[in-house]
Amino acid sequence: MLGVADERMKIVILFLASSGIRIGAIPLIKMRNLQENKITVYESTNEEYYTFITPERKKAIDFYLDFRSR
Repeated sequence: MLGVADERMKIVILFLASSGIRIGAIPLIKMRNLQENKITVYESTNEEYYTFITPERKKAIDFYLDFRSR
């Protein structure tokens, strides 16, 4: 999948694989939910929980966000 995915989808795939969150939670993740390697999922709901991503995935996300801002 990573071989055929564009940059945005690569980040989504790596994010899902690293954090273990469901794909339905992706649209609800805001920048404020990303704190270093800790992620708040379903913020301010009864289902809110925390998960973590690897430092490598954090670098990939930061690279993508920098790429997107350019």
